[in-house]
Amino acid sequence: MKVKKLSLIICLALLLYAFTACSKNEKTQTTEWESYSTTGFKVYKDGVFFTDNNTILHYFDASSKENVILCDKKDCQHSGSSCHGYIGSSRGYVVSGEHIYTLNSNDSFDTLIESNIDYTNHRETVSLGKALTEQGYYISADSFLVSGDYLYYLAQVTNFDTGDSYYGIYGINIKTGKETTIADRQKSSSDLNIVSVCGPEIIYFTSYLDEELSNQIYGIEQETIDWEQWNKKFKEIEEQRTYSVYRYNIETRETTVFYENKTTTLPLFANENSLYCMNYTIEETSFAADKYFTVDQKTQEEKTVTEDEYYKAFRGYTDREKETITGGNENISIYCLVDSGYIGTRTDKKVPTGENSYLITKQSYVLIDKNNPQNEPFVFYTFEK
Repeated sequence: MKVKKLSLIICLALLLYAFTACSKNEKTQTTEWESYSTTGFKVYKDGVFFTDNNTILHYFDASSKENVILCDKKDCQHSGSSCHGYIGSSRGYVVSGEHIYTLNSNDSFDTLIESNIDYTNHRETVSLGKALTEQGYYISADSFLVSGDYLYYLAQVTNFDTGDSYYGIYGINIKTGKETTIADRQKSSSDLNIVSVCGPEIIYFTSYLDEELSNQIYGIEQETIDWEQWNKKFKEIEEQRTYSVYRYNIETRETTVFYENKTTTLPLFANENSLYCMNYTIEETSFAADKYFTVDQKTQEEKTVTEDEYYKAFRGYTDREKETITGGNENISIYCLVDSGYIGTRTDKKVPTGENSYLITKQSYVLIDKNNPQNEPFVFYTFEK
């Protein structure tokens, strides 16, 4: 079995997961830049959407402290796919404007479903990759974002006859159904990714690593690997991966180049003023932040920022503020900032699995008072695994 090619995006997401938040970019105004979140919470007004352990959609209003299951079915038990709030059959969901969007799959392609903000009145809008499907390709969306009238998605495109595949980024006008190829013919999902979107504009990146170099670490049999030497070579080779970042307008088809052929430089998210990026170092197979900087959206001028400035812009609070908010309690994590406080999780029960390891078997979603974080957190959902 050959070594699987690692996605730098996945590695980074795992590395920074504990610090990732539902940032300001997930707010619902279509004039703001929107980015992905890995936390499972999606900020809307003074609250968050989330799915429970049965993949039923909820909305927690932090101002009223009311948790609402988004199901209008009478006498529903909210425990399976028959529940009107069930979202488990879709490829995730996003909240944009006053709508919730899901991707539903059939044998040929994914269809974007638009719902009211209370998750009612579901209606099909556009199907992804219809032109490619008609040419004999199968489209599998890995991730998607919606902003204004546009859907953007990263997908694997596979030829039905040959089985050959590649990756691409595509955009669709939800109202007209017009499709646009933004970037494609990439061999791996780690070779490109969507950074942020805002209406007709998208920021994305491509990465490049020489195929011969790539084969030296990703094209060998696992059973024959000397892992100490492989880790060393991985660091040497991956440090040569280069990134190019672009801003593209889907209406005018104009492209702005932020920068090209930069090594160990990963774009993270964008707001109305700046693109935030990180220079990273590689230790064995781990990626660690070395320096944060911004690129001005208008002038493309680069400016170094502190880690605190980065996290303040990304999630609304710094690591030091986070420590104060949680009081150093290792059983409490925070992920989102809304007007009424911090949304997070609390570990309620652990089962030891080793000397320094455990399995979390009971957990709660909590609201921490922004003005009085020392108060007992308000629990709005608890589940056992």
